Amino acid sequence: MRKGLVDSMVLMDYDNKHDEAIYWWETQIEDGWEIYVSKVSVMESLKGVARQPGDRRMNLESFRDRIQQMLREKKIRRILPITQNVFEQAHLLLEKYCHNFTPPQSRGRMEALICDMLIAATALKHGLVLFTHNIKDFEWIGNLTIERPDY
Repeated sequence: MRKGLVDSMVLMDYDNKHDEAIYWWETQIEDGWEIYVSKVSVMESLKGVARQPGDRRMNLESFRDRIQQMLREKKIRRILPITQNVFEQAHLLLEKYCHNFTPPQSRGRMEALICDMLIAATALKHGLVLFTHNIKDFEWIGNLTIERPDY
């Protein structure tokens, strides 16, 4: 069984009903992949859901229901928590990033970088392939296996 972690954008594409993302995700499962999601990706998705028009409480409840349905239907194998080990690995990755690159100046981009490090650390801790469209954000992490979803 192959195991992969989808990043936040892939989760949001699926949740926003992008046909190509749904087809890719379901094809991965049919091909024998177990798909995992980091709690960080769920949290990042919440920001987008909260911005949607309409009743915010209803939107958030609907999102929680959709995630639970994905778990029940085995579209998501498990939502992986931010453990102490994941946090420590993410911290080391961020230190390495800051040593090799200039951190972004904008607050939003720095927050995204921290989330990316937590997601990468989750994939490393659990030995998962990371599925992302943002290859450049992760390619400098030598021991991380990355694949771009083909949609």
